[in-house]
Amino acid sequence: MKKSIIIILVLIAAGAGYYFWKKKQHHKKIRFQSKPPVTKKGQSIRPKKLVYKVKKGDTLSKIAKEFKTTVTKILQVNARVKNKNLIYPGQILNIPA
Repeated sequence: MKKSIIIILVLIAAGAGYYFWKKKQHHKKIRFQSKPPVTKKGQSIRPKKLVYKVKKGDTLSKIAKEFKTTVTKILQVNARVKNKNLIYPGQILNIPA
C-alpha cells in the first residue's frame, strides 16, 4: 500500500514537471530587435535578411509592419509566394533587411 502511494505521487510529480516544462518551451519565442545593432561608426551590422515562420493569423502586411519593411520587398525575396493574400502557418519567409 505504501509503495503504491509513493509510485502514484512520483508519477503525479513527473506529470506536473513535464506540464510546466512544456508550457515554458511554448513561451520561448525568437524575437528580433526592432532597431538593428550599430557599430561605433554608425554602420548597421544587421544581417542581409532574416527568416520568419508564419503564425496563425499573420498577414504579409502585419509581418512587413513588424519588420519595418514593405509587402512588395517581402514578395521580391520570396519568389515562391505567388499570391500575396495566401500564406500559411508554418511557412518560412525571408525578410529583407
